[in-house]
Amino acid sequence: MPRRVLDTPEEAAAAAADALIAALKGKEKPTLALSGGHGGELAAKALAARADALDWSRVDFFWADERRVPLDHPRSNYGLARRLLLDPLRIQESRRHALIDPAKAEQDLLQLAPDGLTAVLLGLGEDGHTASLFPGSPAVTSSSWVAESTSPAGEPRLTLTPAYLKRARFIAVLATGANKRPVVEKVSTDPSAELPIQTIGTMASWFLDEAAASN
Repeated sequence: MPRRVLDTPEEAAAAAADALIAALKGKEKPTLALSGGHGGELAAKALAARADALDWSRVDFFWADERRVPLDHPRSNYGLARRLLLDPLRIQESRRHALIDPAKAEQDLLQLAPDGLTAVLLGLGEDGHTASLFPGSPAVTSSSWVAESTSPAGEPRLTLTPAYLKRARFIAVLATGANKRPVVEKVSTDPSAELPIQTIGTMASWFLDEAAASN
């Protein structure tokens, strides 16, 4: 898996943002899926800082996963992106495809990105999960494009599945912090670990800070 190691989390997010923008440039119908969490926050800020790098009005925005909370809830991945990226870039409401209902989400994907998304930003959990694909979750092996999921803490989620994510033309995995170092090393050295990220991560470009990079 190709990877870049930067000094700081902010520099890793900036490199990921540049790579996502490069993947979107020149595409007739560019589509981008975002993630939440600390990595999603860093990436949203980095993308917003590159307002002049792309005609953002042509990009359709999706989400790799979402918590089953109102979109204005502090834990909403959509809400995070709205505050830090979508509103600052003045993205039209019609280009914002919040992940609320599985059937509606699959319909939007079928209509706008039937062959896969142009670019996807993913994060990485300490347990090897990505999006809301947790170890042992049926969503990891689902043939649907969008699936219900539940976090280890019992929080209901919606997530894009590997069956759809692997169709993307470009996937960036952003992982920062010393707490990610063990799982990054495991992903790199143990293909038999059967972590959810390994269903996708081997075809992705990885962006790490020094703290997360394994030896």
